Amino acid sequence: MQKYTYLRKTFTFGGRRYEVRGKSEEEVFDKFIELLTNLRQGEEALTVDKWFRQWKATYKDPAGLTKKSLAIYDEKYNCYISPAIGEMPLKDVRDLHLQALLNTQA
Repeated sequence: MQKYTYLRKTFTFGGRRYEVRGKSEEEVFDKFIELLTNLRQGEEALTVDKWFRQWKATYKDPAGLTKKSLAIYDEKYNCYISPAIGEMPLKDVRDLHLQALLNTQA
C-alpha cells in the first residue's frame, strides 16, 4: 500500500482563510493561482447594483411584502443610490461615498 504525501498552501483573502492541496508543488501552485484568480474576478464583478438585486431577492422578496412596499425599495434605490454609486464595485465603496450620498438628501 502506497502512502501519499499531500502539500498544502493556506492564504487569506478578503478576511477569509483558504487552503489548496496537491500531490506536488506545481499542482498546489496551479490550484492556488486558479483559486486566487477566481476570487479576484468575483470580487471585482460585484457592483452595488448587483448587490442590491441579491439583497432584495434574498431578504425582501421572500418576506411576503406587498408589491407596493417592494416598489418603494426599487424607487428609492433607482432614484438616489444607483445613479450615485450603482456601478461602483462593492469593495470600493467607502464611508465618504455614503456620506456624500446622504448629504444630497438633506
